[in-house]
Amino acid sequence: MKVERINNNKAKISLTLEELKKKKITLNDIKENKLKAEDFFLELLEDTNLIEEFEMDSNELFVEAVREDDLLTITITKM
Repeated sequence: MKVERINNNKAKISLTLEELKKKKITLNDIKENKLKAEDFFLELLEDTNLIEEFEMDSNELFVEAVREDDLLTITITKM
């Protein structure tokens, strides 16, 4: 897993499909199971130590997931 801070409100997390498999989540889960996807994204924030910086008290998060070959890139933006 690779984490890149873009600015104070945005981070990019890249995972291989093998890393997704180890986390017991599929691309289909992310695409079609809203609750499972939300749990997964929050778990990523915790795993990458970004959870405190992206506290969601009154802020919303915009999450974009893009697959390219064997890599899933997730961009998380605090609105």
